[in-house]
Amino acid sequence: MTARPVASVVVPVYNEGAHIDEVLDRLRRQTIQDFEAIFADGRSDDDTKARLLAAAAADPRIVVVDNPDRLQSAGLNRAMAVASSDVLIRLDGHAFIGDDYIERCLDLLRSTNASVVGGRMVPRQVTGLVASAIGLANRSWWGAGPARFHHGGEPGPADTVYLGSFVADRVRAVGGWAEDLWTNEDYELNHRLRKAGG
Repeated sequence: MTARPVASVVVPVYNEGAHIDEVLDRLRRQTIQDFEAIFADGRSDDDTKARLLAAAAADPRIVVVDNPDRLQSAGLNRAMAVASSDVLIRLDGHAFIGDDYIERCLDLLRSTNASVVGGRMVPRQVTGLVASAIGLANRSWWGAGPARFHHGGEPGPADTVYLGSFVADRVRAVGGWAEDLWTNEDYELNHRLRKAGG
């Protein structure tokens, strides 16, 4: 690409071989195609990296970077370090987005001037006792808690969002994702963004 992309999709991955092709396919189907997708591989020991490198060889928008620390937060920071857009759209290696996801996130960032926006997390329909129980918990107040991204509703201010689409300079200004956290790095970053006026 010669022009600057409108969005940098940042994706920390580790052993996502079972899902990564669908993530890539869903990116290819986006209504907005002027993006780069930066995958930070945590030194997967399955075929994740090979699949990503093959995708990168076929599509110049796909970039693969090394994440020797393996943590999601570290991978997000590695991806952010090479991102060339003003907007960071976070995905996970098994996040299956709708075809208009990037477009809707960009529209919402523009219309609200928010530091971060996000959509609803909807668990996939699955089979099996354990997987079904996890899905049920994620759809209920008693299992998932009050976070709005679990339940939906009208757009508006929220403490945190699922995945998130960010104004890149605002994330950089607060120091990026905290690499000393194994979990909840998204909530913690959003807390710092709110403290900074976002």
